[in-house]
Amino acid sequence: MQQLGKIINPHDLRGARLKRNSLTAGIVAAWNPNIFPGGNTLYDRAGVNNGTITGADWVADAKMGHCLDFAVDGDKVVIPDAADLDGMNDLTLMAWINVDSPGTYGRVFDKGNGASYILHVSGVVTVTELYFYISGAYISATTLPDMRGASHQVAGTYKRNTAGGWLIYLDGAIVKTANAPDTAVAAGANDLWIGNRSTGGRPFYGCIGQAFIFARALSAAEIAAIYADPYQIWDVGEEEWEWAKAPAAASGNPHYYYQMLSKRRAG
Repeated sequence: MQQLGKIINPHDLRGARLKRNSLTAGIVAAWNPNIFPGGNTLYDRAGVNNGTITGADWVADAKMGHCLDFAVDGDKVVIPDAADLDGMNDLTLMAWINVDSPGTYGRVFDKGNGASYILHVSGVVTVTELYFYISGAYISATTLPDMRGASHQVAGTYKRNTAGGWLIYLDGAIVKTANAPDTAVAAGANDLWIGNRSTGGRPFYGCIGQAFIFARALSAAEIAAIYADPYQIWDVGEEEWEWAKAPAAASGNPHYYYQMLSKRRAG
């Protein structure tokens, strides 16, 4: 059974780390706005690919806990170019999003304006499209349920030179499959952008929560497992903990607070 843990201030969780298990194998970057929310830096918990936040605000979300709200064109997170962010043969991009309003080709991830990769949502009246670019080519799922107003997991996986190895996922389920060409993810001296693109004009309107890059193609079972329990990736102590909204603010921090529920069984 679950046991009620102490109410904590998430500013004390700066040392939280990823679990090293089969799900996190090959992980390159992991950004989690639930850890140390606030400030102008989005910290990478898998490495050193920290991002600089411009404009986007930290807000609470019923599903994601906390996320970054991209409200206007110009809001963005920029992660400096690094060798481990491109050039791979296999790739997974994954994020939790909550779309506020339609926008054409609103970037979740964008490295090199598609020269390396893009994962974006799109729609003029509703938001029913997901696109996944690799080295200038793309696949798309364009008849999805409207993604506005609720939190969703979006992901793209790519396994070079593999039949059926190029996929898009929504909420743990495959929504598009194509054959992956014999092409690596292009390398280039381009920064990685979250929430927009380097040349502007492709804003994502809404919230982006946990976001990940893997230098491997996660399986359908792994994507579904992370959708079912996104917290199993994170290790914040000796026990396995689950995030939950606390009934009262943590001492000294009236805005961001959680209680911790231990998932360890009693006895």
